Amino acid sequence: MRVSCFKGYSLCIFIVFSCIGILTDCLLFLVIYSFMDICERICREMHTYVSDRDLYAF
Repeated sequence: MRVSCFKGYSLCIFIVFSCIGILTDCLLFLVIYSFMDICERICREMHTYVSDRDLYAF
């Protein structure tokens, strides 16, 4: 009885840690994705700024 109870407890801990790991991976993916999106917007803004400045130079 005691061994099966311990197995169930370790299984519960394993499931909880697996869920935490999956949630952490999803959160990390969202953070990286939003960071890349922000970088892309900044690069696009800088590119349009540079091209506008080149147009005014000529």
